Amino acid sequence: MAKITKKQILEAAKPKTVVHEVEEWGGEVNIKLLKMSERIEIEERFLASLPGDDGQKQIKSKDMQTLYALVTVEALVDDDGKPLFETTSELYNLAGPIQKIVADIFMIAAGSKEAKKSNTDS
Repeated sequence: MAKITKKQILEAAKPKTVVHEVEEWGGEVNIKLLKMSERIEIEERFLASLPGDDGQKQIKSKDMQTLYALVTVEALVDDDGKPLFETTSELYNLAGPIQKIVADIFMIAAGSKEAKKSNTDS
């Protein structure tokens, strides 16, 4: 395999959006693959929302639902790349197996799971 340049790395690392089929919602959604800076900002907001001193915060499983929801709000976008949702409370009002759907979106946005549909550059 050939060595690549910084320019090639930066070109390959441009933000992308993938299309993912959500059978439970009866269609497909666009998921923005988050940049490291976006993930860090979300994690900082999440940690700031937890009770306790900075060095004494303990994350419980129910807290992870909040993190997944924050990522989902950031990652679900329309065809123009604009967020579909403004707040996590909008997600909490959705019916169906929302925890599974949000967990899937979280993993795809973080780059840890493949979408059920083909990739598209945005």
